[in-house]
Amino acid sequence: MNERTVAEDMAARHGKPPELPHWIPVAERLPDGGTWCWVNWPGGPFPAMRDERASGGWTNGDRWEDFGREVTHWMPLPPPPGGGVDH
Repeated sequence: MNERTVAEDMAARHGKPPELPHWIPVAERLPDGGTWCWVNWPGGPFPAMRDERASGGWTNGDRWEDFGREVTHWMPLPPPPGGGVDH
């Protein structure tokens, strides 16, 4: 008899689970321009958009900030719930 783990059984029934976002060091790579993501800096994580026109390379959409040199990591935002439909 073939014994499978719960994870193997779930994968066989439902396919591979989606990959969860993870923190990416800015020294490793940066997101494409215009990409909203979570960024981490000494003040804690917050949403920002990669914009090379901004001083430091990031904007919070409200005003230009020069926090880019202090950003250490970024993470892609997850997709919106319901496949993009806003309820």
